[in-house]
Amino acid sequence: MIDESLNVSSYIVYDLEWNQPQSRESSAYRKVGDRLTNEIIQIGAVKLSPDNLAPLDTFTTVVKPRYYRKLMDRVRKITHLTESELEEGPGFAEVIREFRRWCGDDAVFLTWGPDDTSVLRQNLDFYGMEIQWMTHWYDLQLIFNRQTGNSGQKSLAFAAEHFNIDQCLPLHNALNDAYYTALVCEELDLETGIATYPNLAEHRFTSSAVSVKNQMFDGFESKLDALRDSRVRLTNCPDCGEKMLSKAFTHQTTNKYITLAECAEHGKFLVQVRFSRGKTLKAWKTVYRANDDAEKMYLARLNEKKAKKAKTAAK
Repeated sequence: MIDESLNVSSYIVYDLEWNQPQSRESSAYRKVGDRLTNEIIQIGAVKLSPDNLAPLDTFTTVVKPRYYRKLMDRVRKITHLTESELEEGPGFAEVIREFRRWCGDDAVFLTWGPDDTSVLRQNLDFYGMEIQWMTHWYDLQLIFNRQTGNSGQKSLAFAAEHFNIDQCLPLHNALNDAYYTALVCEELDLETGIATYPNLAEHRFTSSAVSVKNQMFDGFESKLDALRDSRVRLTNCPDCGEKMLSKAFTHQTTNKYITLAECAEHGKFLVQVRFSRGKTLKAWKTVYRANDDAEKMYLARLNEKKAKKAKTAAK
């Protein structure tokens, strides 16, 4: 199943667990701010043969947090990890060096959904570590949706149930989740999925872009309420601090919206707002340096939105 254009040595299916600050007023958050909104505490991965997707090896470790050492109640509950267990683990830089050695060269990375890659890139960027070794990355959720006729965000548990995969191991353990994702891989036409990967401009951008600013805003009643809020709607240039001219927000996925903003001196930026709901609705705002692929992605999404509106109006 090897894609000759990529010269694949192996497929790396990986999953992460991470912790977050107790609050924006915590001493840990005040030290790092929006540069590290999610700190990785566990990595699990399965290495697959590019020829037949047979499992070759596994990688798993906890990661000792440097900043968010107190686990959020939700994180402790779903991962069953403890602070004492994490304190015994190696630090992030050591884990990544070992993980890269284990992955080898010319690996293609696969995840369920985009969040793990976004969080890993933020952690790599925060510690000043190289990112380009992860250039070839694919979101299996998009491939799953295209090949099964589903749409929107689908959980890993949903995909496992769809393929009648026995879920005997608990979810929200990084290695277990990577294992289930690898089993889903076996049920997909992965070669075709990669060759016809959805939204190639979007993939090229998100697989290489590095965020330059991250912010989290809380307490919204709805997505529309958040997108109308000036903190979310307006963006200052990360380089000079001047207010940028921004276009209209449009959907990227069900829980993500994007817009283009431009600084007269420092150029264009892609602004992404991702929503998550706990007790209230949170908006995670990330600013990326934009390139041609980012602009193509935004314009494609905007045109889709306009086409849907026109179709609705014509009915």
